Amino acid sequence: MGDRLRYGDAIALRAAILDDSSTLTGAKHMDLLFPVTWGDLVDDLIRHGVGAPTPIKYKQTGGEEEPSDEELKQAQSLLSPIPGSGINN
Repeated sequence: MGDRLRYGDAIALRAAILDDSSTLTGAKHMDLLFPVTWGDLVDDLIRHGVGAPTPIKYKQTGGEEEPSDEELKQAQSLLSPIPGSGINN
């Protein structure tokens, strides 16, 4: 196999990264604004309790409006054409 990672090892590595809140990938997966260690998360839970407002900010989900057709057309007009794709040609 050479230097390639085995399929099972790649899946295990991905799962470990997603479960680690101290990595950017793990924090994004857990909808955190920034990476934090598990110790910080547990400390925050002990200090503030479950469901209490905490200093660790989570991303707000929902409440975001969809762009209007006019906004989409304006954004698309700013894109560079991709040759042969039929997009912006």
